[in-house]
Amino acid sequence: MTENNIHNQLINTLISIDETYVKIAKLSGVPENLYWLLLCLNDKEFHTQKEINNSWGLPKTTVNTLVKKLESQGYVTLSPIEERKRELQIALTSAGQSYANQVLAMLPEIESEIIRRIQEELPSSL
Repeated sequence: MTENNIHNQLINTLISIDETYVKIAKLSGVPENLYWLLLCLNDKEFHTQKEINNSWGLPKTTVNTLVKKLESQGYVTLSPIEERKRELQIALTSAGQSYANQVLAMLPEIESEIIRRIQEELPSSL
């Protein structure tokens, strides 16, 4: 297999993975951008809207709207950051963690299946 063929196969696999994640998000029963935000926040770390925008590519206005909605539902807390006066830390509350776990419940099983398929599709020479 040529390097170009391997490259094309890798690109096709990545596109397939991306499409699979979009399908998972749609199956979750929540808007796609909310799904991505919950996935981001589910790592139990603090995040800022700016970091989420930069890392996940979600528009700032979308992140702001979703965070405000989650805050009003008691799913996230917003805390000031001492060294960054204009930014707030976003973290899931206990209720938010339960909600995220419910929305993201099917993800681990599907990810395992994706990994299995990648291992089957990629040449063993990689």
